[in-house]
Amino acid sequence: MMNSYLLRRIGQALLVLWAAFTTSFVLLQLMPGDAVLIKFLNPDLGLGPDQIAEIQAAYGTDQPAWRQYLHTLGQFLTGNFGYSLQAGVPVSEGLTTNLPPTLRLAALGLTVALLLALALALALGTAIAVFSVVVYRRMQDIGAQPLHITLLSGAVLGLATASLHYIAMDAIYLPVGPDPLGTVPLDGPWTLLTTTAAIGLLMGLLILIGHIALRWRQMLAQVQRSEARLQALVDTAVDGIVMIEGDGRIGAFNPAAERLLGWQAHEVIGRNVKTLMPAPHQQAHDGYLQHHLATGHTSIIGSGREVHALHKNGDLIEVRLAVGRATMADQPLFVGFLTDMRQRNAMEKSLRQSEEQLRTLISNIPGVTFRRTPLPSWQPLFLSTPVEALTGWPAEALMAQTQCMEQLLVQADIAALHRTVSEALESGVAYSQEYRLRHRDGSLRWVTESGRCVYDDQGQPRWIDGVLIDHTETKARNAEFEG
Repeated sequence: MMNSYLLRRIGQALLVLWAAFTTSFVLLQLMPGDAVLIKFLNPDLGLGPDQIAEIQAAYGTDQPAWRQYLHTLGQFLTGNFGYSLQAGVPVSEGLTTNLPPTLRLAALGLTVALLLALALALALGTAIAVFSVVVYRRMQDIGAQPLHITLLSGAVLGLATASLHYIAMDAIYLPVGPDPLGTVPLDGPWTLLTTTAAIGLLMGLLILIGHIALRWRQMLAQVQRSEARLQALVDTAVDGIVMIEGDGRIGAFNPAAERLLGWQAHEVIGRNVKTLMPAPHQQAHDGYLQHHLATGHTSIIGSGREVHALHKNGDLIEVRLAVGRATMADQPLFVGFLTDMRQRNAMEKSLRQSEEQLRTLISNIPGVTFRRTPLPSWQPLFLSTPVEALTGWPAEALMAQTQCMEQLLVQADIAALHRTVSEALESGVAYSQEYRLRHRDGSLRWVTESGRCVYDDQGQPRWIDGVLIDHTETKARNAEFEG
């Protein structure tokens, strides 16, 4: 694991060096002239074309750019840094000879540079570091690959190397003594340094402005997407949505509210919301709103209730109103949600009427209407009111098992009832069985039970619906007639 990490880091370092070398080479090719040949191409030196061509051949600048690139890269890899025409010795030898005094001078320069850099670092270091981290994080946020980040780092290093190269070449020719050849311009030795610094500062500002522009564009796109989502949510909502400003004016009116109340959005936006309310709430609404804003007390915000809304044609619409409040920077914003209750209320009214009709029908049916479990034992699920006249026990007591229904049956008749019910369940047909019930007062009642089982989708019995007919009087008359 560690070896692969080290190899990966070494590979990245080599890639950065190659990118820096390539970027420096390209910049040196694109910039006007060459920092090394400027001294020898000066017309004041009196060099002829042949001598200039010889110098160019020695440095390889007369070759195509790709040959110069490969040649320079090969020299860089082998440690051959060329031949110094000015010193008359190889560059590597000159470096070895001048290394000790250079190191001493470098140590002194480093001390001075550290003192100067400290002040600069305190002023700009933090800002540049923060900016670098922001750029790095920005590249990560946009999903840049590690290879791309490495190449960009190499390009930045190449720019820095090229800038340092030109600044160093200009610093070499500072007027520290007599210049009989007049190769150094005495009017501005810091022109190149100042220009390079200005270009670097301008590039930094451009990068900063570009980053700010991209960030602003990203934030604007996010805001636009959020607004589009919110607008789509409001426009496609099934319920009516009315946004109300703190002073009672309507700020938004979605299509569902238009269909519910008959108003178009442009007709009500800007008008007071009491336009949508019937009397007496229409006259008292402003007082409600002012009281809420002053005291915070409310009876509807945060909850819902059924009210009437005023249609454009004057009709009253049954709606369920829920109001929410959002605190904005300047004033509160209220959002009302309107649900059309007309169809639901009509269905509930129809259901109540159907239940009342069914209850009346069951109450008027002769005998006792029942629903019982499909078990052999008599366990009621529903009993109509006449069961109290039949047994002496109210329906509630029998269904709550306060008094077991089967205990009212005469013991000798229970087996025959169970057998009849079981046979009917197996064959899926209706049944009828006569048996005796013992009334609460101790008297016997002759009852005929008729019923049919109801099955579910899987064919399993759910319950038995039927009726109990009291024919005790008929039995008594028949006995009297026979006697």
